[in-house]
Amino acid sequence: MGWEIALIDKGFALASDFLAYIREKSERDHQLKMTKLKMAAQESKVMDAILDVSTQLDVAVRDIVRQVTEKIERDQWEKLVAQVKGLQTALDFEDEAMIRVAVANISDQIEYAKNRLNEKKTQWMGPWLVAESIRLVALRQIASSDKTVKLLDRYTKEFRINILNLGASPLLSSGNVPWLQIADFIEGRNEDVIPLIAEASASKAALSAPRKPRAVPAAKAKPAKAPKAAAKPSTGTVLNPAAAWPFPTGTAKR
Repeated sequence: MGWEIALIDKGFALASDFLAYIREKSERDHQLKMTKLKMAAQESKVMDAILDVSTQLDVAVRDIVRQVTEKIERDQWEKLVAQVKGLQTALDFEDEAMIRVAVANISDQIEYAKNRLNEKKTQWMGPWLVAESIRLVALRQIASSDKTVKLLDRYTKEFRINILNLGASPLLSSGNVPWLQIADFIEGRNEDVIPLIAEASASKAALSAPRKPRAVPAAKAKPAKAPKAAAKPSTGTVLNPAAAWPFPTGTAKR
């Protein structure tokens, strides 16, 4: 279960970074406030995050393959991991044609992961966050016309709402709901609510994790009682020799 909590944390962190990257990149494209050098540094950070999470998925896939009994889910999980890596490669090469193919391939797996989350299969939360985040970054790389940029804005807002629908129930049931931060998040003004969702989700996953049964300590053996001391022979005449056991009584004569 540790891999699931780690992947939830990683997925939410990645979603927060990528949503911020998309939002800030759109602002930079309109306002041209940043130099190309700073832009390259930001994109390098994003690519480093993709590489890091690919490594995390490698660790997770080995665990889930052992735990998930339904073969179809094992296959879908492995396919999703492979497609995340394929999309990462396409982004590394900065090849628009490769990116388009990789985005098309991963989209079905993202929908599959969302459907599993709707079935309350929380192990799909981390992979879904990772895959959807990377897909949005890839779409941002190839969105060039006003039409495609507007389409990306719509997909990004849907992702924000899906994060709340699929991942925020632990936070919403906590009794201390940060409504203003949620409103800002939906409107795309910041990502401040995501760490709160991640913390609540990870706490819930930790509480629901099966715990190892406590080892019951072996009962301590009671010390054997010392045998009672033999009765001292009476100084008087023994009327019943058998009562003086363990002293020999002799052989009875008939």
